[in-house]
Amino acid sequence: MSFNIVYDCGEWKQSKHAQSVVSTAFSKEEDIDVLFISHFDWDHVSTISTLISSTKSIRTVVLPLLTKKEKNLLINFNRVLSLGILELIDDPKSFFGPTTNFIYVRSDSDRDYTEEDNEGIDLQDFSQSNSNSITINSGTPLEIGNASKWFFVPYNHKDTERKKELLEALQIRGFNINRLENDSNYTLCKSTDRNTRKELRSIYDSLSGKINENSMLLYSGPSNIRSRDCILISEFVGDELDCTYSSSYKAGCIYTGDCDSNKVQLGSVYSRFIDYIGVIQIPHHGSKYDFNIDVFKAFDSLICPVSYGTKNTHEHPAAEVINTLSLNHFRPILINEQLNSIFRQRICCFEIKRNKNLSKV
Repeated sequence: MSFNIVYDCGEWKQSKHAQSVVSTAFSKEEDIDVLFISHFDWDHVSTISTLISSTKSIRTVVLPLLTKKEKNLLINFNRVLSLGILELIDDPKSFFGPTTNFIYVRSDSDRDYTEEDNEGIDLQDFSQSNSNSITINSGTPLEIGNASKWFFVPYNHKDTERKKELLEALQIRGFNINRLENDSNYTLCKSTDRNTRKELRSIYDSLSGKINENSMLLYSGPSNIRSRDCILISEFVGDELDCTYSSSYKAGCIYTGDCDSNKVQLGSVYSRFIDYIGVIQIPHHGSKYDFNIDVFKAFDSLICPVSYGTKNTHEHPAAEVINTLSLNHFRPILINEQLNSIFRQRICCFEIKRNKNLSKV
């Protein structure tokens, strides 16, 4: 069975090189079965348009559910920053087209549901339905057909401290917060005011782009204890010597977007799958401000990919993050936009027969 998944798709500079990487990742005859969008920062979504134009279709998009105020605030900021994702934020259906279905994930701060409410969704059935969009709870399993041993579990973490920091900065600078949150055209009306644009850009830069309080994590891995009959073989191709790492029975991965590991306890969020997880993406391109080694100590024998741009101005990844991971016996893998920088995983699933022989599926 072939099933194509993409988690985030972007680069800050949206260079021709980055567009080339995206346009050659899949063929024009291939479908993207699921695109997961962790949040709406430019460097995580800027090349989605290239992905759309270079593939046959994107069947389903999974993304954080935004309130009207969150959406208006993001639109106002992104308009001032001249980032071309206003339609993606405001009207995803128009951005992707009529053949794409949508799954919106509620934040973990929505306490109107319990874990028992998280009934699984079959992605194959959903992509063929006419429902077009549904809203699910954080922690709802997304399955690939009933016979599959593999599924995905999105978790939309809302960092309320980010929002508080942003609103305080806006208030100090004298902005009308009520209009920023309730009028998506506020910065359109102010577009000729150079001082307004300059002030908002200054606030954005001072907060390191942390205007987006949502960051959707994703577990991708075995769905139950019987699915532990999987072997993960991870291959790294890069500037250093090509190498292969084997991590038996730990085929699961956690993708973290730009979440702050000081505030998100991955071991608690995905406690059901701790024994299955062999790979965790380091949050926020290896930023030292969003890293806490204690969070990773809940897991064993981790391979830790770090994605970053070679020309970024934030000094990502931080040397202390890489050193700390290595000193704690985790294996950081640095992945950038260069064509020869690849982290590839091959996952083999097996069934245990009654005669105890292993049979490859």
